[in-house]
Amino acid sequence: FIVKVEYQEILRGGVLLLLVACICIVLKKMPYVENRELGIADTLLQMGITYSLGVWILLKRSFFEKLPGIGSVLVWIGGISYELYLAHVIALDYLKENPSMIHVCVYSPVTIISLIILVLCNRVIMNKQKRC
Repeated sequence: FIVKVEYQEILRGGVLLLLVACICIVLKKMPYVENRELGIADTLLQMGITYSLGVWILLKRSFFEKLPGIGSVLVWIGGISYELYLAHVIALDYLKENPSMIHVCVYSPVTIISLIILVLCNRVIMNKQKRC
């Protein structure tokens, strides 16, 4: 009985977190916020999205671990997450200035190439640090 109640609470909490994330996404994409580039509001909404989705992922961790092969994929993505974060910003201004499907098709390979370069640079630096 106790386990069932805890699971129901986690389920309700998970739904609430997803609802908060969706509301923040909708608010952030509203023309009023997007056109005025409201720094504080935009930042707070992004924090709400990131926090609620992050906690949701932590709550659902046991579910994701049960999926075959997903654990190794998540570990791999976690291992390159900082480089991915840096790589996506390199061409982001270009994409913001030219929002079209053609530019999205340019943005994606540029991001992947940037990611590969950053991962390789990181490996070279880490190998040099191990030798010293």
